[in-house]
Amino acid sequence: MSTDPDGIIHLVKYIIYFDTKNPPIRTIIDESSEFKSTSVYVSPEKIVSGKTYYWQVEAYESESSKTKSEIWSFTVN
Repeated sequence: MSTDPDGIIHLVKYIIYFDTKNPPIRTIIDESSEFKSTSVYVSPEKIVSGKTYYWQVEAYESESSKTKSEIWSFTVN
């Protein structure tokens, strides 16, 4: 949870993108729906040596209040 300047505590949910594409578009964790009681988790594809993988986190408070992180990457050797 986070606190906004208005002093109200808000529940922040997250969407995590993971892909071999930049920017990553494949969702592996999605907590954004207000109607879900649990998170959605999709296992990423098999990690392959020599490939570069990208991930990004989106913090989601409401449809009008979303913030995406920078894109991070790693290469498997």
